[in-house]
Amino acid sequence: KQDGGDAGHNAHAHVPRPLACARYCPQPLSAVQSRPSCSMHKSRDAMSTYREALEYILSRTDFERDRGAPYGQRDWRLARVEELLAQLGDPHRAYPSVHIAGTKGKGSTGAMIASALTAAGYRTGLNTSPHLYELRERIKVDGKYITETELIALVEKLKPDFEFVKEQAKYGELTTFEVLTALAF
Repeated sequence: KQDGGDAGHNAHAHVPRPLACARYCPQPLSAVQSRPSCSMHKSRDAMSTYREALEYILSRTDFERDRGAPYGQRDWRLARVEELLAQLGDPHRAYPSVHIAGTKGKGSTGAMIASALTAAGYRTGLNTSPHLYELRERIKVDGKYITETELIALVEKLKPDFEFVKEQAKYGELTTFEVLTALAF
């Protein structure tokens, strides 16, 4: 517990899982480093940097993949991401946006809205979750996935802010989802 509130995810030990290739290659990254075989891994230097960005993002508690903590013990407050977004200058308030909530159809509804707005001449960004094959699917600008280079640059740019919020520890450590949300803005 960081703030005297409920136990939240900080009471749950996060066990990192080995990462697979960003393009859904079945090989774990440790095997890829020593003997690349898929086209994604032919350029080891570029993958190494992208891999570091992925590892940084995925090193946090990820409730989408880790079902270990019982639902009632998870820390569902918005204070962490609000603190981070304030640290970043509230980028989510810089332009009009559509927030889609519910249990079914959010991704396809968001994709249709983004497609219609793009066709009408607007510059659009789309942040969805979860991804199907690779993490870059979560962040699109005008219908195109964020590039590996752009993701690396964003992680490097925002890492000091992520670490600042972590050091403050007012509301616990940021989750993978919260980091990805900030990266998308």
